[in-house]
Amino acid sequence: MSTLQQTNPTASNIAGWLVICLCYLVGFYHTAIGFREAKILDSDYGSYIISIAVTVILLVAYKEIVKGKYIVVLTYILFASVSFAGNFNSIYPNFMEDSLFRRELEKHRDSLTVLNTNIKTSFSDSDFEAKVQRINSLSLELQNQIKNYGFLSRSEIALKAVENAFEESFGRREDRFPRLKTSTNKESWDNIASQYKEMIESRLNEKRARIIPALYQDIVQKSEDITKQQTDKVSALIEHNNKITFDVARPIVFSPKIDIIYN
Repeated sequence: MSTLQQTNPTASNIAGWLVICLCYLVGFYHTAIGFREAKILDSDYGSYIISIAVTVILLVAYKEIVKGKYIVVLTYILFASVSFAGNFNSIYPNFMEDSLFRRELEKHRDSLTVLNTNIKTSFSDSDFEAKVQRINSLSLELQNQIKNYGFLSRSEIALKAVENAFEESFGRREDRFPRLKTSTNKESWDNIASQYKEMIESRLNEKRARIIPALYQDIVQKSEDITKQQTDKVSALIEHNNKITFDVARPIVFSPKIDIIYN
């Protein structure tokens, strides 16, 4: 009976210390992983040195607290906070990996859109673009009239509004468009509406070529092409149902490049 009373406490203590050591080993590992990106001591293994030191101090402080030396409690709390920060930095990104990737991709997509807008604004004529926007709005009204009613009086009024907008914007009375004849079928109306759309766009492109240098137009066009290409790829990843994973050895870098050659 006395033998059992002597051995049971010892076995319990050993089991308890094993559990405690296991917990500290897990904490040691995640602390090292959590601080690895900090490149402590300019090395990938510097975080392990710090983690060893923190773990040893925590074990010693814990042992002293168990003995009743509560003066080391503040020391334990301090280094436990360091360990918690490392563990959180290691576990949280892994747990939230997919959500964090999608959030980061959304930021990149928004940044690309803002970049494209800034480039377009920098290399465009705001006054000219306002005139284009007004004419495009009138062109859309013209197309709707033709598609719905054919080329009748309403369409004639809408076409004159487009011609007047050209004259007011660019001061050229010769900006007139031919009156195309339509039959009574809907297919013919749609065809005529498309022809007027192409003629108006062509006339606007001619104006743009005279006002805005070709180099600037090329820069804006390349920016729009790159932005669309990249945002389509990013959107496809974000909207994909499967978990997003990337090779950590190859960081994601979005760096749209526009080659500009000055003659």
